[in-house]
Amino acid sequence: MKRLLAAALVLLVPGVALAFDTTRRAQPDTVRIAILSSDADGSGEDRMVRTKVVNYLQRELRSRGFDAYETEWTYDDAANAENVDVDYYVEMIGAGADSNAVGGVDIAGRNTEVSIGVVTSLVGAELRLYDARTMELLTTQSISKRTSAIRPTGIGLGGADVFAWIAIPFFERRQMSSAAKATAHEAAVLIVDAVK
Repeated sequence: MKRLLAAALVLLVPGVALAFDTTRRAQPDTVRIAILSSDADGSGEDRMVRTKVVNYLQRELRSRGFDAYETEWTYDDAANAENVDVDYYVEMIGAGADSNAVGGVDIAGRNTEVSIGVVTSLVGAELRLYDARTMELLTTQSISKRTSAIRPTGIGLGGADVFAWIAIPFFERRQMSSAAKATAHEAAVLIVDAVK
């Protein structure tokens, strides 16, 4: 039995490894969309949100049958390029976000406390879609998505003499990620409508 298992592994592992084709390209008739980099990506949090929006947009467009990818080119680079191999350029301008807790409740026990609040995140951006051959602006849309959820916002530990409380910011980031995903979805819908 052990020999049979070893023989199966020897035969299956190379077969599975050879099945991956990293050189595979999109079909010739697939519409190619390059997502341009922004000149001014803003602060660290805005840059993080823009990266999330672009990654989600890339996934959304690929799931709809487009060959979408992010490029290091800016609008100026794309406008000065010759012999481009993409059909459209997408530019997401000002992908910024705001997230904060609105209201909340503290639930306390003998030695612990949990703060629960309504976390609201807003992600906004301007979508610009260009024809890659002529750099004609096909559409421009302002997109703004707000998401809200009830999340823990802080934890407190202590006793009668000492008490410590700490905020939990990763729940706000998670909510911001949800708003970025909704923004990318809306952008993908607008792109698909404009390309048809």
